[in-house]
Amino acid sequence: MEELTNTENKIAYSRQLYNSTVASLNMKVQSFPANLVAKVHHFQQEAYLEVPEEEKTTPKVNFDDLNGDK
Repeated sequence: MEELTNTENKIAYSRQLYNSTVASLNMKVQSFPANLVAKVHHFQQEAYLEVPEEEKTTPKVNFDDLNGDK
């Protein structure tokens, strides 16, 4: 169970890191003088990572069935 929690925390951290990186890129693409370089190299704004709420919930895991116990 602890491993599942750790994995979910790592996924949440990765989502947050991606979105903060996208925010930084989008700001630079719009700000002078970086926008001049961005325009020359065809850099564009990126979309944020959006995950539906039902996919963020922790899955239910039942360990009772692993050994045939009921």
